[in-house]
Amino acid sequence: MSEIRKIPIAKLITDSYKILIDNWNRYLKLLSVPFIILILIGLAIYFIESEKTRNMLAIAYKWLIPVLMIPIVTSWHRLILLGTNNKNARISYNYSSEDWLYFKALIILVIAFLITNFLLGLLLGPIFIALAKVTSEVITIGIYQIILLIIIFLILCRFLLILPAAALGRKMDIAQSSLSMSGNALRITAAYILALLAPQIVLLFTGNPSVLLISGYESGGSLGIVLLVTSIVIMMTFYTLSVGVVSYAYKSLILDKADDPQ
Repeated sequence: MSEIRKIPIAKLITDSYKILIDNWNRYLKLLSVPFIILILIGLAIYFIESEKTRNMLAIAYKWLIPVLMIPIVTSWHRLILLGTNNKNARISYNYSSEDWLYFKALIILVIAFLITNFLLGLLLGPIFIALAKVTSEVITIGIYQIILLIIIFLILCRFLLILPAAALGRKMDIAQSSLSMSGNALRITAAYILALLAPQIVLLFTGNPSVLLISGYESGGSLGIVLLVTSIVIMMTFYTLSVGVVSYAYKSLILDKADDPQ
């Protein structure tokens, strides 16, 4: 039985930031097209007077962001996994066969997330409802959401390797991903949370793009426009950093292991 590789948490985080800093010009080139699209659509929604219409469109906008980000994240996966000089590590914004394969893998993870969220809600919900009756309801709900997300990610992070595999045009099922991730689920969860801590803190001050759209111009005014633009940039950076963590995990557990003669 082969020895389980232990991925260094600090290296996952630093490598994810370093690749972004070292290739900031490539990142801005990738970012430009979806950024302009998101800004134009976001501003159109922001100025809608009907609160009901604005709320509905804001929900759709929330799902539009990851869809528009797919060519960016797949390109970033390839940039990390193939190297900056590899011709297949394209830096252009268009949908390829790998992007559609990635989209299918993403759908699998979303379905897994919804099922896990539902089942854990049935299990943990009654406990926290009882706690809310004897403690602060706001604090209890906050703790419940944090615990729920951590548990869900600990479960689902075992399946994340299907994403970089899809970006390379390789098929990997969740069973293969889970087996390859053995012994590293907690490490990758920790690296993921810590790597995304900075953009999450910024989003606490700016607000989430979809939340800002719900408030609209009447409530947010000109400041809301500035916050909307800032939050979109931070959200896109959030996705790119998360790609870094998963890509370097895949590189260590799959690519480097395949190259290791042992």
